[in-house]
Amino acid sequence: MATPTIVYSVVDHVFLVCAGDNAPTDAEFNEMVEAVSTLDNRVTGMLVFAGSKNPSLKQRSEMVSVLRKRDLKVAMVSDSRLARGAITAIGWFVQGVKAFQEPDIDRALDHLNVEPRLAGRVLSMVRELQSTLVMRKSA
Repeated sequence: MATPTIVYSVVDHVFLVCAGDNAPTDAEFNEMVEAVSTLDNRVTGMLVFAGSKNPSLKQRSEMVSVLRKRDLKVAMVSDSRLARGAITAIGWFVQGVKAFQEPDIDRALDHLNVEPRLAGRVLSMVRELQSTLVMRKSA
């Protein structure tokens, strides 16, 4: 089986997404978008660790469409200015979407209302997800 380009999981009220250093395939991205659209209403936040390749314009448009239908706060974590710029632009159209640098992970978790007692579980799952991807560095 090929190494996935994007992986995701749920921890408590947070949907976690980790992307690798390869551009996400349409098939994998569409599966993730479908997962977001069918999330339980108890999931109120989405924490995204962006890889080095951004989703395509079509993929971003699909995600914006789904996010407009859901009441999710989104925190995208990346050290790439380009990726943070793209998520900031999405935030102009979708309420509650913010970009953060990796050293600001605590602020990202605060944005998603992740209590300190839950932060360790969330970050542990992020590391587990990232271990399944082709990555240059981990969280």
